[in-house]
Amino acid sequence: MNALLINTVSALTLSSALLAASVVQHDAHAREATATADGFKITSSTLELTVSNGAVTRLVNRLTREVHATPITINEWMPRGIICGKNSAQDDAQDSMLGVQTFHSGWGTHQLYNGQLADVIARIDHYPSAASKVECTTITAGANNALESGIRCVWVGLTDGVTAFPGDRLVIEATVDVKSGRIALTANGSSAECDVVGVSVPIVHLHPRHTIYVPSLGGLAYTPADLVSGKIITLGGAPFIEAPVIAAEGDSGSIALWSEDSAFRPYFTLLGGNDKAHAFTLEELNYMPFTGQRTTRTVTTHVNAFVGSWPSAMNPFREWYERTFADEIKRRNAIAWPRDISVICDAIGPGPTALSTLARLLDPRATLLQEWNPRRASFDSALPDWTPSIAFPKFVQQAHALGFKVMGYVNTMCVNFNSPVFVRDRVAQFGLTRKFNSVTTSTASPKSFVEATDQEILYLDPLSPRWRAYHTDMMVQWRQSTGADANYEDTSGTAGDFGNGEVGGLRGAQGGWAQMRELQSKNPVPMASEFAPDNIAFAPMWTLRYSQVWGNDELRAWWSLRHRPISSRLFAPGCRAWVPTVNASSERAKSFVVACSDALGGVAQLEATRVSFEARTGMARHMVERARLFARLNLVPTFDSWPKDPRVVCQYRDARGVRYHYRSSPQLQELVGLEGAALYQRVLNCREFKSELRVPGWPAWSADTTIALNPRCTYALSREASALPSVHLDKCPAGVSITRFIDTPEFALINFTDERTNAATATVGLVAHAAFTEILLGARDGSVTRQKKPLKQGQRIELSVVRPVFVLLLRAPAALAVEGRALGSAGVVGKFVSDYTGIERGGEFPLNQQVSWRLGGASIATPFAFASGGGDCEIAFDHLLIPGSRNAAIEVAFMNTQKQFGDGCTVRAYINGVLVHSENLGPRTNAAGEKVWDTAAHVWQLPLGSHAGRAVVVTLAVWGNADDNADEIWMSTPRVVKAAQQTITSRTVNATLN
Repeated sequence: MNALLINTVSALTLSSALLAASVVQHDAHAREATATADGFKITSSTLELTVSNGAVTRLVNRLTREVHATPITINEWMPRGIICGKNSAQDDAQDSMLGVQTFHSGWGTHQLYNGQLADVIARIDHYPSAASKVECTTITAGANNALESGIRCVWVGLTDGVTAFPGDRLVIEATVDVKSGRIALTANGSSAECDVVGVSVPIVHLHPRHTIYVPSLGGLAYTPADLVSGKIITLGGAPFIEAPVIAAEGDSGSIALWSEDSAFRPYFTLLGGNDKAHAFTLEELNYMPFTGQRTTRTVTTHVNAFVGSWPSAMNPFREWYERTFADEIKRRNAIAWPRDISVICDAIGPGPTALSTLARLLDPRATLLQEWNPRRASFDSALPDWTPSIAFPKFVQQAHALGFKVMGYVNTMCVNFNSPVFVRDRVAQFGLTRKFNSVTTSTASPKSFVEATDQEILYLDPLSPRWRAYHTDMMVQWRQSTGADANYEDTSGTAGDFGNGEVGGLRGAQGGWAQMRELQSKNPVPMASEFAPDNIAFAPMWTLRYSQVWGNDELRAWWSLRHRPISSRLFAPGCRAWVPTVNASSERAKSFVVACSDALGGVAQLEATRVSFEARTGMARHMVERARLFARLNLVPTFDSWPKDPRVVCQYRDARGVRYHYRSSPQLQELVGLEGAALYQRVLNCREFKSELRVPGWPAWSADTTIALNPRCTYALSREASALPSVHLDKCPAGVSITRFIDTPEFALINFTDERTNAATATVGLVAHAAFTEILLGARDGSVTRQKKPLKQGQRIELSVVRPVFVLLLRAPAALAVEGRALGSAGVVGKFVSDYTGIERGGEFPLNQQVSWRLGGASIATPFAFASGGGDCEIAFDHLLIPGSRNAAIEVAFMNTQKQFGDGCTVRAYINGVLVHSENLGPRTNAAGEKVWDTAAHVWQLPLGSHAGRAVVVTLAVWGNADDNADEIWMSTPRVVKAAQQTITSRTVNATLN
């Protein structure tokens, strides 16, 4: 604005004088500002915006003519005006801040109009009402007064809905940027009677068909279905909100609200809605502590309308960020090799061949190796001791010899109080503790080193310049001593306002900004970060997204549908999502890892272990195929020509510029080319699925339809060929699913679950791809039908039974079980069977590690074999036999020897694939709250008399409870015994090592 002229008139006079100008003109430069009885209306070339009593109540996209927001009669629930804590009439600061603290959960959801929102939160905002005095002034662009550039309104006398505060004041100024059409809203406020926390100018009355996009946890979309129940969502601090920008897609076009704050001052993103309207705001906060503050800081947010979807709406923030932090971004992008990385391997198997095997599987130039504990000290201990382990520099050299780059875990902000290096380097003299971790603790006693206990992990505030220099120097020494190519800077994204005021000219999140700048300048290696807030987003190439550990499975399933690559849109080529493989041992966890990664535009991930190298089926094979695809094509997220298809949640581009769509729906996740051909698919929540792709290892299909799926599972489909099973189903009733499939040279076993509401006969069709000598068909009532007529290779038959449970097909005669003899021999090997889908993964588990224990004081020792380490599968040992009498039984013992780490294992017994007994040998908590480990031997007897004279498959299995880290389960050699009492028994006995 040039030579601004201020013309002051009353709101009523200005409203009357400009009433005739209220019709929106659609020329390219139309601008006008009109006062109303309770605020103002302002128009640009792209936008018409009305503010009433401190909130944007009407919003029209002049590019598409969509009315995004218009006043309706509803209760107001989105905070507006000034946010207040303690009133002068209140004495207890803790109690008076309760509403502010309850509302400002960094990752919170509050139901509208009830519960805590109504009882505690509803009166935290002081806002204008009909009783307020409002005065508006227009702002003109030049002396000729030809064009109005903006308007400024002041409301005096605010309310919390019950009490009037005549001395409270709110100011909102709106100006227009002629070039872009965006409208800037600058606000501040003051109160004579309360501690002021912040200010909010929300956009309310949005029609309920909007989808709202926020940079939360890498990127999330809140659809109308997510808000229809009536809720307000609070997002504060990384990773819950990582940039002050919000986009909303309507029926045509989109709108955005954002701020451009290079000082990274504190804020909350609030959004919510019900079946009548949506609303959102950037609530700009004061620095903590709030006590005694009577004014807000002056803040500016920007609003504009767009023809395109959310990537277009967020582009102005991206462009501002790139201009503002151009030097930092240039430093990051100056190193070329990270742009070739398409896969991060963060688990490297033991043994000398893991790296060479990985090098044959993936192009090393496209693969980054991550080591989680490269230090001499154990994880999360002795910080800030950065002495590398003996093995890590050697590992780096081995990786370099094969062409790999290596990244190691480091920690930007944590120390173990009074650890040796902490004491040696006198960190207490320059480390700055976090007084308050969040708004919710803003009235707690400030945290300092005085209250810390020895070895306690403390998160420091990088506002301390000496700490920043210290950490940077440590990282320089680390690089020189290890040769690592990159650092994963854990905790780097956690800087914020911790109540420490101004230190060396910086405040709040500027400490994190300064730390990453110093690392870029003095230790120029590529970095990965924990989280990607805007104060550090210029620095990391990759950002950890720990989807498998946040929340629960229900939330992760929602994320797989709602994630969007927003961080990549704002900060690319940096901050690309990296969802690791750690803490994702189960197939279900792996399915969430790849689903969230695909939706966020992330790199592929892989554990370079036997699990991956030997996998023929399941998520482990899918992750291998997906990693090979990403490495071969060098896929990166792209935002050109974003499609209108609501199933498309991410777009990728390969090295040739070819685009691919990643589509996600409640039943299907798939990466497809623009011509529609799927590169890979994952199906869920369905019993059958038509596709030219196949589920590797799955024994049920008809033509191009995969059938008999379990709707509770996620299955990965592949274009790559897989081994043909010895038999498959081509017919299966709706409501009947396969839960387990075992295929061996001796037999094939298919298990079912029947969820039909009626008890009608089920007919299944079988196609043999091998010759079988006999078929046994089991029903839920325990009956077994035998068909002794051979089934020839290539032959098809149909079998009918009420409530099918299993089909056992014999390829060779079963051996007669002799009482007193052991089952199997030293050559017995286990197979890996998915605890999730029931499919064999591939690979073998030999019983190589054996010891003997004396059980219950017996004179003869019992041999045991180690049986842990199945990863995402249970380790299953199958025994095909014919019980020789009605008194036959199997005796076996299991024993846990782990006394300190992990969560133990579940041991199981199956008869013909049907689970008959299981026990969890994990730790338990006693009455005193102590962890108690069960190290007794559990001796089982499993009766087989009802199967006398016919073949039966007995399976003994060990499941690592989805996390086999540190598990130590031993299994005895099973024996055939005589048991007159044909019931399952389990007894515990003490064991003495022989």
